[in-house]
Order: sequence, then structure tokens, then C-alpha cells
Amino acid sequence: KMGEHAGNRFAIVLRHVTASEAHVRAAVERLQNNGFINYYGHQRFGSGALPSIKVGAHLHRASSNESAWEAAAVEALSDEHCRAACSEGERMARRVFSRGYSNGDLSTAAVESRNESLIRALRYLPMHGCDDEHILLNALLRKQKQEQENTQASAGCNTLRQAFESIPRCKIWKQAFSSYIWNHAASFRLRHFSRTHAVEGDFVLQEREGEREQNPDIKRPFQSQVTAGDAL
Repeated sequence: KMGEHAGNRFAIVLRHVTASEAHVRAAVERLQNNGFINYYGHQRFGSGALPSIKVGAHLHRASSNESAWEAAAVEALSDEHCRAACSEGERMARRVFSRGYSNGDLSTAAVESRNESLIRALRYLPMHGCDDEHILLNALLRKQKQEQENTQASAGCNTLRQAFESIPRCKIWKQAFSSYIWNHAASFRLRHFSRTHAVEGDFVLQEREGEREQNPDIKRPFQSQVTAGDAL
């Protein structure tokens, strides 16, 4: 389950350390006394050219702004995010899409331009290794058709939502943005407030007295939010 890391333990071995023993002991003591920020690392944000954080930001906004579904698709398909290992077909598909697709404009000329760019992009896109791109391009095509039939910009948003929900990476994109916010929030918290005492609004983990004896299967301590009274 996401966030259930109470039993996550590992050992770190440092080799070829050149610092003095006194310096190492002092560093270890600082860690014991002050702890450290357990930032989300590069693994959470992806190592490819596609900026998971940017796509995830659009997906989070989509819950209250339907147009964000289309913005997320445009970001995910942009030719700015070609991976180093991209095939020439995928590069061409992204280039054609990015140059011909402009969202928001419902004029006949703009609709025709978007349709043409989507059809051409699908022709270039390889059949294998680009499943997510195929899903999004086809969903955008269906969205175009639905909007032409309904003459409403929001008519095809549900199609894009369903397309994203069928992509396994959609959850990863959302988590990447949430993790990015957490990293910045944690830095702000320690930069502006106490490192040694909880302040109002903090969440703390604490074991209730006798809780583990009563329930040996408990996975993690009780989580509570610090109130103004607790922080005094």
C-alpha cells in the first residue's frame, strides 16, 4: 500500500572514507539529533525526457478544470520530450503533432489542422513501444469528432479522462507532482520553523501506550495532526 514504509529498513555502507574519525562521529551525531529530510528522489520523477511533474500537474488540475485533460495530453505528446532512445518514427510523430495541434480554437480551420496533425502523427508513430502515445492520439481524435458533433469544447473531455485512466503511467505522473510538492513543502517547513519541535499543522507518528501489545499486527504508529495547544 502506498506510504506503508514502517518496516522499510536497509543498511548503508560507506567505503574509502577519507574524513577523520572525529569528523565522521560528529556527522553521525548530527543525523541522530536532527534527522534528515527524506526527499523523494529521481526514481519518483522518472529518468526519461518526459517531464512527469508537468503532466501530473495538469492531471491534478483536471479534477476541477476539464480543459486540463487536453493540456496534459498535449504535454505528454510534445516533441520537446523525445527520449534519447526514441525511434525516428516517434520523433516524427511528436514533431508533426506539436507543429499542427493547437488546442482551444474551435474554428473550422483550426479543427481541420488538428485532425490532420493527429492523423499524420498516427501514421508515423510505430505500432510497438508507443502504446501510451497511440491511446492519447486516438483519444484526441475522438474528442475532436465529439466536439464537432456537439459544438462544445467540453464534449470530449470525458474521452480524454478515460484514455488517461487506461494508461498505467497516469498514476505515476500524478504521484510525481504530489512528491514534487512534498519535497518543496518539507524544505519550507525546516527552513522557516523549528527542527526540534513540532509546530501547529505538523503530522506526527506516535505509538499509543500498549497499542502494539494489544494489536501485534499493527503496521505503523498512530498518525495525528499537531494543534495549536499541542505545539505550545
